[in-house]
Amino acid sequence: MLTPIVVAVALAAVPGDAGVKEIPPKAFYEKALTTPVPQVTAEALAAMQKAGTVLLIDLRSPRAFKASHLKGAVNLPATELTDENLHALAPEKSKQIVVYCDWNLGPTRRLALTVLGAPALQQLGYTNVSVLETLWQRKEQKSPLQFEGTSPP
Repeated sequence: MLTPIVVAVALAAVPGDAGVKEIPPKAFYEKALTTPVPQVTAEALAAMQKAGTVLLIDLRSPRAFKASHLKGAVNLPATELTDENLHALAPEKSKQIVVYCDWNLGPTRRLALTVLGAPALQQLGYTNVSVLETLWQRKEQKSPLQFEGTSPP
């Protein structure tokens, strides 16, 4: 169970990133847990993907991503959310970014990486960050999103 702590510490400290103010871990956690991040529905995400206007980031491990991920997603584990890695994917800080993790795909006891990942993106200066709705809570509505991988659901 050390992974969530390591993830949180990695997200809270962003040393050396030009133009990014480093926030002490306690302040980062308080901000992450109190600052609302917009949610995006599966339908809205599908429309953004069709229009080619969104960067969909899977915050899970490479192993989980390989097994199953949303079509069109790129894997950037939460522990690797750095200005350099994000700049390679989205040079413009105004790019629409939607993040998701295990919590968005199905009920889990794992840490919701989006709780810290989305605020980390905002701390790095990204201004258009959203979290995917929890697909497993859609009841009987079928999601328009497709999965890829070696073991899709």
